[in-house]
Amino acid sequence: KKALDLDSRCALALTIDGLVHTNILRQLDVAESRYNDAIQSNPSDCLARALKGTLHAFRGEGEEAIVNAELALRLSPMDPMKYYYLSLASTAALSAAKYDKALDYANQSLKLNPYHASTLRAAAVANVNLDNQKAAKANVANLLKLDPKFTVERFLAESPSADYDIGDEWAKSLRVAGVP
Repeated sequence: KKALDLDSRCALALTIDGLVHTNILRQLDVAESRYNDAIQSNPSDCLARALKGTLHAFRGEGEEAIVNAELALRLSPMDPMKYYYLSLASTAALSAAKYDKALDYANQSLKLNPYHASTLRAAAVANVNLDNQKAAKANVANLLKLDPKFTVERFLAESPSADYDIGDEWAKSLRVAGVP
């Protein structure tokens, strides 16, 4: 808020405000407006694009999610946080029911950072939907090593997707994969 008070067009401040409105306040309309303002201020802002893609994924707007997530990857091909962008792209592909693509992005992300819980969740959901239960259960085993208290109930309590049909779909997949 202080950064936006100092510069209301600061792309990074707008993006982080969008992130807060997405993941904490669950005001996705406000968040989308912040991401759009960030992109208008800096059309090459890869973080704003990636997070806007995730917002669309949380709503189940798969095609829009993929467009933004893949643009973010193209805007910053050598980013030191590439695992994060790949993880968000995996979530975007899940929302479009493009499970092969989601798993490919998740696997690329996990090669760069095997300790990212969100990526492990995405891989588990993709594997369930690709009917690869053994791989899904392995993803969940790794996830539960990182976060032993993770449950489907907690996923639904914490994820902005829980307010949409896609959240229920992902929760069902997580159950099938072995999340308590």
